[in-house]
Amino acid sequence: MKKHSKTTINLRIDDDLKNNAEETLSELGISMTTAVTLFLKAVVRTNSIPFPITATKKKPVKQQQPITPSNTVFENGIDDFDLDFEDFDSLKDAIDKL
Repeated sequence: MKKHSKTTINLRIDDDLKNNAEETLSELGISMTTAVTLFLKAVVRTNSIPFPITATKKKPVKQQQPITPSNTVFENGIDDFDLDFEDFDSLKDAIDKL
């Protein structure tokens, strides 16, 4: 079995964060080194950050509803039979109803 060489990583982290993480990891029975190694292996395995990263906002952004026939034309009383326009005026009238 090939032995892998080791390297050292130096990180600057907030003291409280480090202490809280060490306390939690100790309760889990693993060291900081093991936790970082697990994280880096997951990064390599998934080719990504292995958890969702989202921005925290005070108010959630309202999701825009896509424009579809079900939430525009049909809700406004124009059924798909009315979409066969005979002339420009009938098309304009349908648009005005939206």
